[in-house]
This record gives sequence, C-alpha cells and structure tokens, in this order.
Amino acid sequence: MSDKLKWDKRYDTNEMIGGSAPSSFLCSNAESLPASGLALDIAAGQGRNSVFLAKRGLTTIALDISIRALEKCIGLACASNVQIEAAAVDLTSFNIPSKAFDVIVNFNYLQRNLAPEIIKGLKPGGLLVFETMTMDYLRYKPGFNSDFLLRPGELVQMFRGLHLIKYRESILQTRAVASLIARKPE
Repeated sequence: MSDKLKWDKRYDTNEMIGGSAPSSFLCSNAESLPASGLALDIAAGQGRNSVFLAKRGLTTIALDISIRALEKCIGLACASNVQIEAAAVDLTSFNIPSKAFDVIVNFNYLQRNLAPEIIKGLKPGGLLVFETMTMDYLRYKPGFNSDFLLRPGELVQMFRGLHLIKYRESILQTRAVASLIARKPE
C-alpha cells in the first residue's frame, strides 16, 4: 500500500486523530514566533499546528500527503475562523521554495534528507520549530519503525547551520521526543 493510501485510510474517520489542540511545545514557545509572515507546516496532518500559526497572524501553508487529512485541516481552519492554504504533496519528491518562509514547523515526521530543503526554505532570520520521536520511543511502541526515530543528538546535527535557540530530548507521558527551535542566520 502506498503512503498516500495508508494515510488517507488512517484519516478516513469523523474523529480528529490525536485531537485538534496544537503541539504543547509549539504553544509553550509561541513567544518565539513572529507576529506576521509566511509559515509552512510540513506533514501537517489535520492541521492543528497550522491553525495555531494562522491564529497568531501568520499566512500558513499546510502540506501533507493525505487529501483526507487536509480536508480535515481546512474544516478545522474554517471552524476556527482562519484561512489556510493546503497542498497534497509527497514530501519525498517535493522541493521547498528557497528563502520563502518566515517560519517552518515540522511535528511527528522525520525525513532526514528534507533537512537541507528546510534550511534552504527559511528566509534569513526565519524560525524552525521541529519535534519528533527519538529511539527511546521504542520503549512504548516496540514495533515502531526505527528508521523514523532520531538518534541522540541527531536533530541538532541535522540543522547545524542554524542558530540553536532551544533543544531538548525528553520523555513526555508515553512519547520520547527531541524538540528544537532554531533560527537561520541573517
């Protein structure tokens, strides 16, 4: 089964999988976000973080492989009285436009070869907010594909060309994550 079909099937429910509340890491670091500009939400899913960015005044583009997830994203945006542009793309073959974004967020998605594209896509002074699972996640979900889990310190290395603002590796309830906020040099 293709990734697109897998994710469309997962999101083919009336429920909001994982809820509609934005990431707690994004919320707790909202003061780092600019008040305006263009934001990109990579692997946006149902748009919980996209809506948060739009509510903060950012023009937001949500990318995901699942059309079903993006339909829910647009629905959540409408219910929240904000507008989001959404595009169904396969990130394995997508090129992020150069120096286009004031903010890029990436939650719960790991595609290592996308890191240089993310850096390229940030405007000078642009902000990256990134959080995904680490190898410690296998404690809670032993069957999870370790290809999609970060090794200790790996996230910092992936974005070493950026100015590190905040970094943590932590266990949050039944999730083990690495979280990063970094800025592209001016």
